[in-house]
Amino acid sequence: MKKLNLSDDKVSSLLGLAGKKLGKDPEALREQLQTGDVNSVLSGLDEKSAARVQSVLSNPKAIESLMNNPQLQQLISGLGKK
Repeated sequence: MKKLNLSDDKVSSLLGLAGKKLGKDPEALREQLQTGDVNSVLSGLDEKSAARVQSVLSNPKAIESLMNNPQLQQLISGLGKK
């Protein structure tokens, strides 16, 4: 699997976007992700979306496919640019 080398600014930007979508504090999300508390992270999603995310997270091939997605790569590379 391709390793993403994200700067702190890009990680913060991603957490900010996720925080807005989930209605959560980005720093709380960072802590939950660092400790592996996925259930708390997913608690802001509706049941169907949470199940889809769990499905992807439990499938290494799906994660690799997602990380190799050109649209995701473009989004990540554009974060932090102003």
